[in-house]
Amino acid sequence: MEKRGRGAVWRALVGGGGALAGVALAHAAAAHDGAPDWHQRLYNPHMLDQPSIVSRPASGDTYYPGETITVYVPWGRTLTRQSISVNSVGTVQLVLTVGGAQRTLTGIWEDRSARYGPAFTIRRLYFDYVVQAGDRDTDGVSLAENALSSPGNAESGIRGTAGTSFRQFELEKLLHGFGAQSGHKVDTRAPSFAGVSSPSLLLYTCGPFDDCGSVRHRLPTLANAAQAHNVTYSVTSALPSGLSLDSSTAEIVGSHNGSLARRNYTLRATDGFSRTADLAFSLEVRDGAGVESITVTSNPGSDRTYG
Repeated sequence: MEKRGRGAVWRALVGGGGALAGVALAHAAAAHDGAPDWHQRLYNPHMLDQPSIVSRPASGDTYYPGETITVYVPWGRTLTRQSISVNSVGTVQLVLTVGGAQRTLTGIWEDRSARYGPAFTIRRLYFDYVVQAGDRDTDGVSLAENALSSPGNAESGIRGTAGTSFRQFELEKLLHGFGAQSGHKVDTRAPSFAGVSSPSLLLYTCGPFDDCGSVRHRLPTLANAAQAHNVTYSVTSALPSGLSLDSSTAEIVGSHNGSLARRNYTLRATDGFSRTADLAFSLEVRDGAGVESITVTSNPGSDRTYG
């Protein structure tokens, strides 16, 4: 009997094509990989090794609050020479590392060719994260190994079929991660007074007959207050006796008796990352003029009416 090598046996198995060829190919690939059974290779496929960020910052290499980071997971690839076709997606989550924080994103299964071009015409799995004020990652966001999960009931997860003759099954969510992406940094805008005019404040002390309330005068706040994070305000030198600054509203509050010549001060804004911005302002306090009486010295005539 003629002895044939492993290659000849391979050709005999696959030469007929069709479903048998697919089974043989899958079986051979599983044996080569050391897997105990080719069915196991379909139920437990190898790790996905091509997750990537497909979004781009609006400018440069840094996303700011309101911008969206999109991670793309390429389900729908050939595995053990069988085409894995995804046909339904339940709840699938991915944990993206932004600075020292873990952000959990929920997958969206859709066609995004309108956004990313013709290469994305097939429905794929995407994870979107909208950057929040306070996010900061100056090295670039990263993705840990096995960052995919399927919380919830048995219907959650990613389901698909292999080839045309295998029934639906749950796909494993083994995913290779990636390190810090230098083109995908994240930051929150530093505090800035750019474009804000330096004010000159004139306050009055109470006159002797005035019903005096507390002084409350708001200084200008940051030009980009909505984009900055956890900002507090201070003055770099002490205000006149009786006056203080509200650290959250940048208001001068209190009262002061007696006049004070004009002096210059610096308003300082400090964010949650200890970044600062300064604005100069001047302050003058004058004595208030108490009003004792009002006398009308003109005469409207006998009808007591001015015409």
